Amino acid sequence: MAKRGCQSDFIHFTASHQPLDGIEQDKIVRTAQIVSESSGYVRLYMVPYTYFDMALMELDLDYDLILFRRFMARVATRLMPEVEAQALVTGDNLGQVASQTLENMESMNTSTDAMFLRPLLTYNKQEIIALSTQLGLFDVGREPHKDCCALISKNPRTKSRSQILESMEQEHLSDYTSLIDETLEDAIVLTFYFGKLVNKQKAGTQQ
Repeated sequence: MAKRGCQSDFIHFTASHQPLDGIEQDKIVRTAQIVSESSGYVRLYMVPYTYFDMALMELDLDYDLILFRRFMARVATRLMPEVEAQALVTGDNLGQVASQTLENMESMNTSTDAMFLRPLLTYNKQEIIALSTQLGLFDVGREPHKDCCALISKNPRTKSRSQILESMEQEHLSDYTSLIDETLEDAIVLTFYFGKLVNKQKAGTQQ
């Protein structure tokens, strides 16, 4: 997206609440920093997925991962006015993993009115490796990391329908607005400028 002249900001959902001190060593933070070396001004929002996890705690739902992807899209959409974003960009790659099928992408699309862009959709594995190597991201990308999606479901559904998902959300996530509010209240925002961290703060504070 940066290659086509778009300023890109990032949002990452963490498996736990992150402390502000020492966060520069986090794998995701270093990834955003590397990207900013060539793309310039970059903001990274790190938000906990714990509130979503608590809302569905002890519920064995077949569609939990797809529900989480819809939640991520809605949280990101809430941030769009703040960063003056025109679209959401994802790293979806068609068929790479079970959750990235056309049906599940459509279920994500219907969760928000925002436009989705998927620049890696048709890349194969070797093309993605080559691109990440070119950008200096391959080695950091291989480091161990707690992936929320892997923690939520080891066997996600490959096909979903928005009507079923909406019904589940109404039943189990009835206070959706508060869920998003709580998640964003605990966000950490980091700002980079050509590879240099110029600001880090918790949501609603200045540092």
